[in-house]
Amino acid sequence: MKDVDKAREIVQKTAGEIGLEQSTLDTTLKLLDEYDKARESVFKEMVELTTKSDVSDLLSEWKELCDKGRDQLRKLNDISPGNGIGVVMVGLSKFQTGEFKVWDQNAKSEIARAVVDTKLIYQANLKLIQTCNQELQDFASQKKDLLERVAGPFAATKDVLLGHFTMRVKATGKLSRSQWVHVWKVEEGEISYMREYVDTLAVSRAYNLADHLEAASLIDRPQGQHPKMHK
Repeated sequence: MKDVDKAREIVQKTAGEIGLEQSTLDTTLKLLDEYDKARESVFKEMVELTTKSDVSDLLSEWKELCDKGRDQLRKLNDISPGNGIGVVMVGLSKFQTGEFKVWDQNAKSEIARAVVDTKLIYQANLKLIQTCNQELQDFASQKKDLLERVAGPFAATKDVLLGHFTMRVKATGKLSRSQWVHVWKVEEGEISYMREYVDTLAVSRAYNLADHLEAASLIDRPQGQHPKMHK
């Protein structure tokens, strides 16, 4: 990477200025190369962590990788005469300090936490979608039974309409989506009875269970598709 290339240039320049032994220069450049490769490897492992479907251990694994990067960076302290003195001698103190700050920042796991939150939200949404799909399948399988049930009380002439609607409650800003069933009784060419079945729980949630709200003034009901009539 460019920062390591810059660090190499600094080391080589400093080595000439202070008359650094060739063996120490070679060791320093080797340690820099090893850190560069190790850091790149750790970064790749971090990226791989973000693609895992199971995020239960992601935060701890992320921190372990940060520790791994820091451990590799500490090896620069082995530059002769050791104990971190060599790092200063060859002009790498700023580079090492800056790299430690990077690892410390990564160790706060802000990226990892964002990944975990995103995965959990995705899994929750997926579970909700699967539940809704199952409910729709159950509804479809019960449709015939529903028509048979209304045949008794409305045996004269009956029309059953199945549909769905979406409305937004102005007071809360929430959407309410519900399937509905209309049962109409027709006698001598006139409608004598009508009953609507709707998901009242979905509507109540959209209203935040507030009472005494006048639906006519509080909701916008966009025009939907006309339901098909089944006789």
